[in-house]
Amino acid sequence: AWALQAGALLGALPPGARVDWALSPEERLGRLAPFARWSAAVPRILDGDLVWLADGYLPTGAFPLAPRVSWRGGEIGGLQAAFVGMVDAATGGTRMYLRAGADPLAESWAGVSRGVVEPAASAPEPLLRAAPYPLELFRVQAQQIESLLKPGTLGSRSSGTAAGAGRSIGWSPDTAGPLFFATYERPGERRLSAVLVGRREEGHDALTIVRLDSAEALPSRGALESRWSRFASFDALGDSIREDGGELEQGPVRLELGSGGAMAYKTHYARRGPARLTIAWVSVASGPERMGAGRTMVQAWNNLLGASVPAIPGSAQTTRLEEARRWLERADSALRAADWNGFGRAWQGLRRALGLSADTVGS
Repeated sequence: AWALQAGALLGALPPGARVDWALSPEERLGRLAPFARWSAAVPRILDGDLVWLADGYLPTGAFPLAPRVSWRGGEIGGLQAAFVGMVDAATGGTRMYLRAGADPLAESWAGVSRGVVEPAASAPEPLLRAAPYPLELFRVQAQQIESLLKPGTLGSRSSGTAAGAGRSIGWSPDTAGPLFFATYERPGERRLSAVLVGRREEGHDALTIVRLDSAEALPSRGALESRWSRFASFDALGDSIREDGGELEQGPVRLELGSGGAMAYKTHYARRGPARLTIAWVSVASGPERMGAGRTMVQAWNNLLGASVPAIPGSAQTTRLEEARRWLERADSALRAADWNGFGRAWQGLRRALGLSADTVGS
């Protein structure tokens, strides 16, 4: 009762009652299939239910003619993402499936499990769409491609670790699942030379490397951030938010690949209080020279195209009035829809934006 913080266990329990002891998704999967090394679980919504998904890996200590790589603090000769595990967040129900294209070793372990690991063909279609590319495998592949194909140096090397490969995440055009990116740079040139992309396509893992034309390649991550920070309006934005008692926080540099080449963007957020986080600034880049910035992605993209000039943020009072106007529009919309809960939230937001104390019962 103490370990699970479940006080009900101290009282009388009905006959046949069972206690789920291994509650974390990774621990549950590891108890059922200890022959695999399980990744950290990620949440997904499948058919309206919250589930946890995790990848089951089979590392190989040695493999003929294969170079050794670093993984989880050790050295291995091979790695495959052999299984995908699913844990229902509400019931704790756990199921495991072979990944499509699993090799004979994974199939042998599935046979030994006596039905615990189900065939890949029995995996539900929503699971196949929601399962991301195996992130730990992607990081190992990014390191191997760097040493074997020599497309350049992993961009994550600038942070002093190869473990950062794959931490750049985007979304597929239909937003069905994440894409993992690893960028490579030519030493001394401060530009991207190639991009490695890990994605899911029709229920299967797909790995693609895209080599970038030197004339059209994006600057390196460090060069991008340096040039974005020199926008005059960016300094005014930080001063405005700090004047209003807030903090300016930055998100990661994101990458997108399209028919027109590579595009990068970075979002900055204004934090005012523990639960008030809003988009304050977006910087974009396309190609080696085209840069843009604005208060929204649309404004930033128009600025990149030369259709507008980034609006210089005004005083704290102007920023507060803009926020008040947004809350007033939400309140009006909720009032028209007779959404009283939504109206109440918008009303409290409006009062906060104007610097007034929140309403209290009886006031």
